[in-house]
Amino acid sequence: MIQIWRLPRGNNTLKGEQLVQMEMTLKGHQDVVWSLATHDTLNDKLLSGSSDGTIRLWSLKDGVGEECLKIDVPFNGVPVSCAFNPTNAGQCAYGMMDDLSASVCCVDLSTKQSLGSHRFTDGSGDARERMYIYQIAAHPKHSNTIISAHEDGRLRVTDFRSGKCEAEIIVSNDDAASCVGIDPSSGQHVYAGSHNGTVRVFSLGERKMVQDITSAHLRHFDESVNAICYGDGALVTAGSDAIINVYRHVQLK
Repeated sequence: MIQIWRLPRGNNTLKGEQLVQMEMTLKGHQDVVWSLATHDTLNDKLLSGSSDGTIRLWSLKDGVGEECLKIDVPFNGVPVSCAFNPTNAGQCAYGMMDDLSASVCCVDLSTKQSLGSHRFTDGSGDARERMYIYQIAAHPKHSNTIISAHEDGRLRVTDFRSGKCEAEIIVSNDDAASCVGIDPSSGQHVYAGSHNGTVRVFSLGERKMVQDITSAHLRHFDESVNAICYGDGALVTAGSDAIINVYRHVQLK
């Protein structure tokens, strides 16, 4: 089940539970929902990925939620993270776990046909555990590029059209790379969080770290930084310590 909540706009005097109101409930998934995604040009659409092995597209018009598309992912996989392609709202990128390994894929939403994919494996017996995908981000400028965050502490930059992993970026040597995002304005920087509590910003072109925020979040339940996003000059992180941090002087140059 997915619930959509309405947030207040502008200055108001509302307090407590009056600040947010549940607008609609979306029912259709048969198991845990792992990921939700929106697109800047599609205000009335929502993507979701679930352990039931499906990605679903929802219409949110006129305050009514309705399922308008269901995609079954291959190999009995679980789409753990999904995103619209920022350069083409008719495409969906997703990270998937199956019985053998992890994959990143892209699919055409109108035809449900695969546009390309890459499977992460090195032939070792523990490849699935090390390659586990926590989150993917679709590049806002390069339409074929997906960046994924993995259990082994690395980000992987993949061209889904060619099916090649083009680069690896080390976020942490001692814990998982738990979340990832890309600077939406230029696409030149990628930011990532780790379950060791750090947040790091990297230059994609130079493949080097340009900013390091240590001890961003405390560790609880073997987790730390769970979500990250950047916009309007601020980097925002959320952690398992039940804290949201806003870093307002992070400049991506």
